[in-house]
Amino acid sequence: MKTHSRLPVIIALFQTVQFATMGIWVRMMQESFTTYQQVYIRILIASILGWVIFAKVIKPRQIMKYSAQQHLTYLLRAVFVFGVGVLLFTVAIQKTEFATVSFIASLPTLGIFAWLIFRERLDKGSLVYVLISIIGLALLTGINFTNFHLGVGETAAVISMVGFNIGYLLSRKHPASSNKYQDAVIVLSYGWIVPFLAVLAAGKGLWPQHITTVAWVGLIASVITNISGMVMVNYIFAHMKAYIAGNIFLLEGVIALVIGIFLYSETPSWQAIVGAMIIVACAYMVAKRDRGGRTIAGED
Repeated sequence: MKTHSRLPVIIALFQTVQFATMGIWVRMMQESFTTYQQVYIRILIASILGWVIFAKVIKPRQIMKYSAQQHLTYLLRAVFVFGVGVLLFTVAIQKTEFATVSFIASLPTLGIFAWLIFRERLDKGSLVYVLISIIGLALLTGINFTNFHLGVGETAAVISMVGFNIGYLLSRKHPASSNKYQDAVIVLSYGWIVPFLAVLAAGKGLWPQHITTVAWVGLIASVITNISGMVMVNYIFAHMKAYIAGNIFLLEGVIALVIGIFLYSETPSWQAIVGAMIIVACAYMVAKRDRGGRTIAGED
């Protein structure tokens, strides 16, 4: 690949690591926060810090002049990612097996949604590797297709996956005059609203009665991850075809496997190891086939 085409791939890899490590921060926060509390609180704090950190590149007057349709795009993206993606993923985890949820959530369907929404071309040669990666994903997650049925948890996982995909791709609809940092802050500013309403509906309080040191560390780390992650997603989908990003994101399961080995002393099965190897190989081949450089937009 040419040098200028490598940066989106590198950033996508960093974002994949962040996706995988979010599970660590969530586990740490579970000591003190309910699921809905930690979602709305970390996003709310991330939005406030974002305004401070990126103050020099945020243009409030420009934002105030955005049309109602432009603000609606930001709102819809926030709802799809946090209101649909995050919250329904949580419901799915509670209602069905983790392996099933992981398989559905990780399916490389971004290319399909990019074609439906933006008519983005899918390289036929890469499609072979995308399909093979699904086999690797099945081995990695250990999903049992013989017992699979479309229940509440499975349905929630499917809708969650759709929410994430649409939310990521809507980053391409942001105003051309804006920048990825300003876009990230605006989305985060809308993102906490639906999780906050979920907290109110659950009736378990807006703030934990006691927060342990471990939970504080998890909260701080998750806030940083949300800010940097939103910025990187904006860059990735402005400079990379969706099916390539989607296949790189599959490496989240591989990274999670490594984290489980070193942090939680988990012993992976040989099927999981083979699946991880298949995913890594397919992600490499799909990225290698993309030799066109900046496929979506120019550098900003």
